[in-house]
Amino acid sequence: MSADAREGPVKPLRVLVVDDDADTLDSQLDLLGLCGFAVGTAADGEEALRTVLADRPDVVVTDLRMPRCSGSELARRVSAAGLSPRPFLVAATGCQGTMLREAEQAGFDLILMKPVEPAVLVGLLRRIERALH
Repeated sequence: MSADAREGPVKPLRVLVVDDDADTLDSQLDLLGLCGFAVGTAADGEEALRTVLADRPDVVVTDLRMPRCSGSELARRVSAAGLSPRPFLVAATGCQGTMLREAEQAGFDLILMKPVEPAVLVGLLRRIERALH
């Protein structure tokens, strides 16, 4: 029996998508779900933080500009929570200037500029998935 067979099936990468735009959430949920990822969504940073602490996703992909708690504040709070392992934090944003500089300092592992091509996002998630497994 091979080592892979003994370990059983590999769990799908758990991805939390955070955006206050319902259409963006729906399209990301559909795309990433069809690609085999386990996808959750949150409509703002407060909801996302609760989800991260409860469900411990592998990756958080978040918009920056949201009500109640920005993506940068979410990244700071997730980093400060001391989770081990900490989820890989990705900002997907069209923001520039001050908000982009703030995001660069907030603890994101990667910042993608919108519109993010679906193939780019899926490719990134596949690389993270391979690195974790």
